Amino acid sequence: MSAPSSAPPHSHHRRHSSRKTQARWQLLGVLVVAAAAYGLLFSFAFNRWQPFIGGLFGASATTLLLAGMVWNRQNWARYVLITVLLGVAGAAGLCLVTLLGIPEEAHGPHIPMVSGGIFGLMIAAGWLMFSSRISYLTTPSGSGG
Repeated sequence: MSAPSSAPPHSHHRRHSSRKTQARWQLLGVLVVAAAAYGLLFSFAFNRWQPFIGGLFGASATTLLLAGMVWNRQNWARYVLITVLLGVAGAAGLCLVTLLGIPEEAHGPHIPMVSGGIFGLMIAAGWLMFSSRISYLTTPSGSGG
């Protein structure tokens, strides 16, 4: 005979709900970091590099849509979102390298804006890659998640 369980009958559901809530809070944190990074990059683009505005607008809209898909447990969207964040960081890195090649710009105010944007996007992508909670969120229901 087995001993009666001391856990309440709905503890598994409560534990699952709590993990899902924590994961969604972390996803909101990723969005806040990404929004701050995009803000820095938009500030740079509006002041110095206008052709970059369209790409940033598309990437920020894509980021928001993909985050919604991650919220709704679509695992593929998490990988695409990581790719988008790293792609924008790479494009901003090319802008940074170009700016650093111009002697008048090398110590200008645009360098910290672009660097901060790149740093923020890398933090957001890393958070998505290494967060076990967000990974749990995107595990399909019924597969142990």
